[in-house]
Amino acid sequence: MRIAHGAVLWITVLTTNSEDQTMTINTQSVAYRDNYTELTGEFVWDAGRSDKRPGILVVHGGAGLDARAGMDVLLSHPQVDGRVAAVGYCFGGMVALELGRSGAEIAGAVSVHGSLSTPRFAQSGTVKAKILVCHGALDPHVPLTQGFQRARSGAR
Repeated sequence: MRIAHGAVLWITVLTTNSEDQTMTINTQSVAYRDNYTELTGEFVWDAGRSDKRPGILVVHGGAGLDARAGMDVLLSHPQVDGRVAAVGYCFGGMVALELGRSGAEIAGAVSVHGSLSTPRFAQSGTVKAKILVCHGALDPHVPLTQGFQRARSGAR
């Protein structure tokens, strides 16, 4: 059995109180499973708000996790209103992009310096999320020739 600590970080959208511009942040560790892999995540939210808010799945740069398992846990939090998005850096950026390409019911996916290649291109009409890819054109780690332009054209 493999244990991954800090595999996914969940954030309920945080806003400040407009009157005094202060915020108290609550955190709650949560253990969950992806098949036989034990994972640990963290919920973070504004303690001054009790209303339901959108949730953001933040995927870190470590490999070996399934974003859908984290998304299911995020959606189960009582302060998440069902609207969710995903963001990630490096490996996490690739995971967020793949989640968006998969047709998952998310509002958006943001990939920062994530791999652009994919083992399966999105099918036309399946992508529901708005996707933002933040990537340097001269990045030698992930060249634009990985096929992102081709993948993008078929998934409108």
